[in-house]
Amino acid sequence: MNEDLGATTPLLRRLEQAAGAQLLDQTRLNEPLPVGAAIVTGAGALRVQLLVHAVVMGRSEPVSRDAVRHALTSAMQRVEAWEINSVAIPPFGLGAGNLEIEESAQIMLDVIAQHVQRGRHPASITLIAETQD
Repeated sequence: MNEDLGATTPLLRRLEQAAGAQLLDQTRLNEPLPVGAAIVTGAGALRVQLLVHAVVMGRSEPVSRDAVRHALTSAMQRVEAWEINSVAIPPFGLGAGNLEIEESAQIMLDVIAQHVQRGRHPASITLIAETQD
């Protein structure tokens, strides 16, 4: 997501559309969030209860390894705080001019491994991919 909780990839745009107007109402912000922040909202018309939104880029701050690491760490902290048992996570920081898939995957695996060592939640993590890459 960007600092205004706008979708940064086609996958996230489709998710927003499927969730409908209720999600858009919940993600309207009074001011932008800092890169690396994460928040929890309802899921609109989706078949899940909650969504965790993580900010990987801003208008003046492009996607970077550190932004992805901080955003996913914040998201996992929200999962722990809200005691969310099951999560599905799309790739962070991909797209034109952003991180390569191998870079993103390594950062994500490092953050998830660190979180799993000390956290109780989630009990289940599913990584979502649109392509075999």
